[in-house]
Amino acid sequence: MLRRVASFPLAARFIRLRADFRIDSADAFFVQMGMLTVAFFRGLDYVAMPADTVPAVLSSVERAAPLDTWGYLFILCAAVGAVGAHFGRWRVCAVGHGLLVAVYVVFGIGSLADVLERASLTDSSLFGFRTGLGWIVGAAVVHAALYRSSMNAWRSANAR
Repeated sequence: MLRRVASFPLAARFIRLRADFRIDSADAFFVQMGMLTVAFFRGLDYVAMPADTVPAVLSSVERAAPLDTWGYLFILCAAVGAVGAHFGRWRVCAVGHGLLVAVYVVFGIGSLADVLERASLTDSSLFGFRTGLGWIVGAAVVHAALYRSSMNAWRSANAR
């Protein structure tokens, strides 16, 4: 397999980078807590929004439920992940990250669907897709990596 990849220099460089990349547990913990903090404050922002205030742009997913419902979901997921990380309960932490992956993917797909729908109805060019891609690639992918990392930590702890 590596011989076939070696014929593509860019792919070989990526695989080498992936094999050489290491992050120590303290840095991983800070990344984890940072991402959970972002999710917590996203939820807090939804919950704290005055009832008579409606944001100018909401995706179809955000409109599907009251904003404070989404807010409490973000807060709950972030709290589960943070409590699990703080107490070294990696399976609990993984649940928080896994739920955040699902929420961010749903938000991202909803946002991208709105962009496609608007473009097809108005025959306009595609624009406004950065929010959906940000939720999927920026947030969901990082939480997926943290989910996997938490599950690996849990497996390592149970292997002893």
